[in-house]
Amino acid sequence: MKFIVGTVKGETILEEAGVANKRKRARTKKGRYKGDDKSTPFWNEAWVKGRSPKGKSPLKKFLDWFLK
Repeated sequence: MKFIVGTVKGETILEEAGVANKRKRARTKKGRYKGDDKSTPFWNEAWVKGRSPKGKSPLKKFLDWFLK
Protein backbone atom coordinates (compact mmCIF):
# COMPACT_ATOMS: atom_id res chain seq x y z
CA MET A 1 0.00 0.00 0.00
CA LYS A 2 1.34 3.45 -0.89
CA PHE A 3 0.63 6.75 0.83
CA ILE A 4 0.84 10.23 -0.67
CA VAL A 5 3.57 12.18 1.09
CA GLY A 6 3.32 15.42 -0.89
CA THR A 7 3.71 17.05 -4.28
CA VAL A 8 6.69 18.85 -5.76
CA LYS A 9 6.58 20.68 -9.08
CA GLY A 10 3.38 18.84 -9.99
CA GLU A 11 4.78 15.37 -9.23
CA THR A 12 3.05 13.34 -6.53
CA ILE A 13 5.45 11.74 -4.05
CA LEU A 14 4.38 8.28 -2.87
CA GLU A 15 5.84 6.32 0.02
CA GLU A 16 5.24 2.65 0.76
CA ALA A 17 4.10 1.56 4.19
CA GLY A 18 6.44 -0.75 6.06
CA VAL A 19 9.48 -0.02 3.87
CA ALA A 20 12.71 0.89 5.65
CA ASN A 21 13.65 4.55 5.27
CA LYS A 22 17.05 4.07 3.69
CA ARG A 23 18.25 7.27 2.10
CA LYS A 24 19.46 7.06 -1.51
CA ARG A 25 20.89 9.59 -3.90
CA ALA A 26 18.68 10.45 -6.85
CA ARG A 27 20.06 9.71 -10.31
CA THR A 28 19.48 11.03 -13.80
CA LYS A 29 18.52 8.88 -16.79
CA LYS A 30 22.24 8.43 -17.54
CA GLY A 31 22.86 7.14 -14.01
CA ARG A 32 24.71 10.21 -12.75
CA TYR A 33 23.86 11.88 -9.44
CA LYS A 34 21.30 14.69 -9.54
CA GLY A 35 22.03 18.07 -8.01
CA ASP A 36 19.83 20.05 -5.65
CA ASP A 37 17.59 22.81 -7.01
CA LYS A 38 18.17 25.79 -4.70
CA SER A 39 14.83 27.40 -5.68
CA THR A 40 12.97 24.80 -3.56
CA PRO A 41 14.26 25.35 0.00
CA PHE A 42 12.16 22.65 1.69
CA TRP A 43 12.80 19.86 -0.82
CA ASN A 44 16.15 18.36 -1.80
CA GLU A 45 16.05 16.93 -5.34
CA ALA A 46 19.49 15.34 -4.92
CA TRP A 47 17.96 12.67 -2.66
CA VAL A 48 15.14 10.21 -3.28
CA LYS A 49 12.06 11.32 -1.28
CA GLY A 50 13.63 14.78 -0.89
CA ARG A 51 15.39 14.23 2.42
CA SER A 52 19.12 14.19 2.94
CA PRO A 53 20.70 11.93 5.56
CA LYS A 54 21.48 13.39 8.94
CA GLY A 55 25.11 13.61 9.98
CA LYS A 56 26.70 12.08 13.05
CA SER A 57 26.39 13.88 16.37
CA PRO A 58 29.55 15.57 17.71
CA LEU A 59 29.74 13.07 20.58
CA LYS A 60 29.57 10.11 18.15
CA LYS A 61 32.31 11.66 15.98
CA PHE A 62 34.53 12.19 19.02
CA LEU A 63 34.01 8.65 20.33
CA ASP A 64 34.75 7.16 16.90
CA TRP A 65 37.99 9.17 16.74
CA PHE A 66 38.97 8.53 20.38
CA LEU A 67 38.31 4.78 20.33
CA LYS A 68 40.18 4.07 17.08
